[in-house]
Amino acid sequence: MMKKLFCILLCFAFLFSCSDLHVGTGFPDPDPDPELEIDIEADVDPDLDPDTDPDIDPDLDPDPDPDPDPDPDPNPDPDPDPDPDPDPDPDPDPDPDPDPDPDPQPLRVSFGVISDVHIGGTDWAEVWPVDRLKKAYSKFYSLNPSIDAIVVAGDMTESGKLEEFITFKEIMDGYSPARVNLQSLGNHDNYEVLGSDVEDRFKDIFGYDSSKDTVINGYHFITVSTRDGEYNTNSYQFHREWLEDTLAAADAEDPHKPIFVFVHHTMEGTGLIGSQQSQAGPSGDLYDIFSRYSQIVTFSGHSHVSLADPRSIWQGDYTALATGSVHFAALDWSNTLTSGITRNTELGFVPVNRGQSSTALFVEVEGTVVTVRRLDNYWDVEIPNAFVFDTSADKSNFPYREAKRIAESSPPAFAPGAAITVAEMTANEAKYAFPHARTNGSTTPDDGAFAYRVTVIDSEGNEIKPTITSTLSLLNVTFNVFPFSVSSITGSSSGPGFDNIVSLLNRNNLAYFYNFINKPVLLQAEYFMLPRPASVSHSVSNLNPNTTYTMSVTPIGYFGKEGAALTATFTTTE
Repeated sequence: MMKKLFCILLCFAFLFSCSDLHVGTGFPDPDPDPELEIDIEADVDPDLDPDTDPDIDPDLDPDPDPDPDPDPDPNPDPDPDPDPDPDPDPDPDPDPDPDPDPDPQPLRVSFGVISDVHIGGTDWAEVWPVDRLKKAYSKFYSLNPSIDAIVVAGDMTESGKLEEFITFKEIMDGYSPARVNLQSLGNHDNYEVLGSDVEDRFKDIFGYDSSKDTVINGYHFITVSTRDGEYNTNSYQFHREWLEDTLAAADAEDPHKPIFVFVHHTMEGTGLIGSQQSQAGPSGDLYDIFSRYSQIVTFSGHSHVSLADPRSIWQGDYTALATGSVHFAALDWSNTLTSGITRNTELGFVPVNRGQSSTALFVEVEGTVVTVRRLDNYWDVEIPNAFVFDTSADKSNFPYREAKRIAESSPPAFAPGAAITVAEMTANEAKYAFPHARTNGSTTPDDGAFAYRVTVIDSEGNEIKPTITSTLSLLNVTFNVFPFSVSSITGSSSGPGFDNIVSLLNRNNLAYFYNFINKPVLLQAEYFMLPRPASVSHSVSNLNPNTTYTMSVTPIGYFGKEGAALTATFTTTE
């Protein structure tokens, strides 16, 4: 009996323990006790906030203690830990208004610049202007398929004819899917239609004004066109007021960010590219406006000066850049340091091999830093030593200031052992050659000689002057200027052939030509030939039979400094 009673008690104990187990583990209870259900729901994590946790009923008492504090804190902390942060060391005082972009990226833009395309012109070096233009556009997109803009600084056409403009636009549309294409008018673009009519024609063709302000990636691109009141006067006076207002507004936005201005003629006094054959003339000069803003960067053509000349950038009150020419190269004949009649040019500034050049600029900008890469698409090369400058710098610290560059330049020098070779002599002529001079042994076109002074003196001390035959095209009239002996022009308006010139030139152009013929006789150094030939070869004539001559060759640098001369002696045949 006792044994049976023990077994019954043992069974009851087992059943009681199973009931406790079901409550603690959550097993399903077919007949739950309401009191137990409340206890289960109240058994929650005390750190959870019922105000923020959607799974907790806010009406339930979070404290399962059946004996609450009879004397609670009269000022309890309503939420001592409402949102626990897993970060063990949170910022106790976060920035109430954080900068959404604490390190903004600087503005960026890339663009190409060309000028003097002269659609309708001749095929110098057997390459037509249309093909040169196509090559320029193709080159820009090979350098940057996402290029932002391409700008033409005037002289799209040779004669300003409607069909020349249309051909230009067809090439532009076909080869230039740039987001922005801009052009300004040059003097050649005014040759068929004058005054405001040429600007109306431009807008009809291109769909926008030839003088306008376009903002690209935050940068101002301002084109300024010449509107000739009469043939070839190159005046910008019609746009002065608009330009002044436009530049003032751009400067007010940011006095340091570059403002890019595209104008066909450069301004007088801006170094190489402000020389006589380039500047706009008194009625069109804009220097007084540009000089107010040191962050202005101008691009201009007209002079055709090769970009291989390092003086194609000038910095003073602002920055001025030459764009060279798509069509052909010319020389800076009016620079007083390095100019003059040359033995291998026509009229001193048009090389006989002028067509072996087709230049362009590729510009990359980041913030206020401008990088200008110089291209020659005839030779398919990039000219070394890109121009780099910061428009936010004080203009007195610009790296390409003319005085600074002259002071830092070195005279070109012939390599040790260099010599003049004289060969193929006749009674009246001798051919000669010599290696190019360099600066500090450099082989880049930025260094070396711009020109050579070649003198030939007979045994009695008489200098032999060349006889030059040339064709001059002025006022759309082509005529022969030479032959005549340069030595016959000694400072007066006289000499063989001079009367014929007077009859064809007006007063201004006569002064232009007369200044030219009184320059010293030089030999241009073919610096636009890329790579530059290893040597120079030419000939001297007007010699006498059976006579001994002394020849000297003096190299002249781009900034006027002269190196030591080479000399040689030779005797003509009988």
